[in-house]
Amino acid sequence: MVKLSDLALFYKAKNIQSGCPTCGKSSWVLADAPDEQTAWSLASVREDGNAVFPSPSVPVIAMVCDHCYTLRTHASLPIREWLKANKA
Repeated sequence: MVKLSDLALFYKAKNIQSGCPTCGKSSWVLADAPDEQTAWSLASVREDGNAVFPSPSVPVIAMVCDHCYTLRTHASLPIREWLKANKA
């Protein structure tokens, strides 16, 4: 599981600004997954209305601004790989 301290390392190395694009505050909380076996993801939806199971998806790290509740996401797999390669 990626922690906020891990994201802080990633943001610093990649020169990513931590401010919320909506309110400008820099106070984020990780969105808790429903349980330890479940991860957040962005699921795809077919435009023709037909269902595909399981639907293709992108696992994400979901954060919520602690001030205005804007949702911010990052693709989790590349960040986890970066952390493995760069964490001291």
